[in-house]
Amino acid sequence: MERVGKRRRWWPTVAWVWLAMGTGLAGCDGGDLKHPPDHLVGQWQTETGPYAEDTLEILSDRIIFRSKDDTGQVYTISSVREGVEQGRVTYSILYHGADLEPQELMLDYQPAGNGVVIFRHQPQLKWTKQRRHM
Repeated sequence: MERVGKRRRWWPTVAWVWLAMGTGLAGCDGGDLKHPPDHLVGQWQTETGPYAEDTLEILSDRIIFRSKDDTGQVYTISSVREGVEQGRVTYSILYHGADLEPQELMLDYQPAGNGVVIFRHQPQLKWTKQRRHM
C-alpha cells in the first residue's frame, strides 16, 4: 500500500511534464490547422507590380483573388499548415476550385503593423492587411 501511495504522488508530476513537452513541441514546429488563423483572415492588398489594386481575401474556408475590375476567382481551402523557418512564421495554404487541381500558396507572415504577407514565389511583393471599415 505504501508503494501505491508514492506512485500517486509522482503521477501529477509526470502528467504535467508530458503536457508541457507536448505543448512546447506543438508550438515550435507548427502543424496542420483546420482554418487559417485569425491574423490571416481578411483582405490583403499590394501597392506594387502587376497586382497593385488587386485584393486577396482569406476567409475561414475560402480564398478569393479579386482583380481591380472587381472580377474574382473563389477557391475552397483544403488545408492550412503553419511552420517556422529561420525565425519566420510560414503558412502553406492548399486550395482548389471546381475544375482545378489543388494549388499551394506558400507565404511568410510578418505581424508588424496590421500584418504583412509575402508570397514565396513573389518575394518582391508585400501584401498588407486592410483594416475593416465599419
